[in-house]
Amino acid sequence: MTDRLHVLLLEPFFTGSHEVWATGWQANSRHSLHLLTQPGTHWRHRMMAASVPLAEATREHVEAHGPPDVVVASDMVDLAGYLGLCRNELAGVPTVVYFHENQLTQPTSPNGVGGLRDRHLAWTNWRTLLAANEVWFNSRWQRDSMADALEDLLSDGPAGDDQRPLLAGARSRFRVRPVGCDLVDLLGRTRADDEQRDPLVVWNHRWAHDKGLDVAVASMRAVASQGVGFRLAVVGTDDHHDPARARSCLPPSVSVWCTGVGWNPTRTVRCCARPMWWWRRPVRRTSGYRWSRPSPRGVCLWFPTPSRTRSRSTTGSSATRLVV
Repeated sequence: MTDRLHVLLLEPFFTGSHEVWATGWQANSRHSLHLLTQPGTHWRHRMMAASVPLAEATREHVEAHGPPDVVVASDMVDLAGYLGLCRNELAGVPTVVYFHENQLTQPTSPNGVGGLRDRHLAWTNWRTLLAANEVWFNSRWQRDSMADALEDLLSDGPAGDDQRPLLAGARSRFRVRPVGCDLVDLLGRTRADDEQRDPLVVWNHRWAHDKGLDVAVASMRAVASQGVGFRLAVVGTDDHHDPARARSCLPPSVSVWCTGVGWNPTRTVRCCARPMWWWRRPVRRTSGYRWSRPSPRGVCLWFPTPSRTRSRSTTGSSATRLVV
């Protein structure tokens, strides 16, 4: 191998932070990254079926450019199935899987079948993990929580099918590789003189259940009920395609600014130019792109925590204490 590697990056859910991760890495790497992608819709279908079109695209890529030095796949790729389809084209090529999230700890939908987890997708993550030469996680929490959840998954199989011994070997391939962030536009922007107005709370995630929406709304209502003034900027997408839905969830005293549907980093930059609290739910400490990007601007991360949590600065009721 030369110092400049030929990297094939597979992303079957090419939108939002997954897209920013892939394109940002491609733009800033000294290696030659070639992206093979699928549209960022129907995530469940992508996990189950995207390995087939990605394998077809890999064959075409190898014919045109030769085999890669390494393949990097996001966690939404069925890597074991993909490698089986590309066994000839990728013989001897090392593989890496990058876990932005995983299907063992991702919150289940309240609209699903009784809120049950899709164990098929959890087993897909397990097979992917086994198939990879290295397993990268965006945070230590992601790594450790997935390993704990795998213990439960693997111990729940039928008699004679205990796969837990394989987990010890897999752990030796675990690495933590935080998401890279391009901060030039943030660090070079002047903060607005907004000190006389109420603090701005920024919701930079999807307005959806798996981002801790229930905790967020309950916490903000609790704070507002105590007369603490703040504004809310919703700069993420909405699963119901109605960005103004946040207004109906909060009391009239809270001024809600909804910026529209769709991921747009420019809106994040505009918010970072103002004094703010930046919402983060501590239950899933994934160190994702959307909350880590504004941190260098000196914003205050807003953590809803159990009342037993000790902190330097808290406000709120015993049911909702907010670390800022």
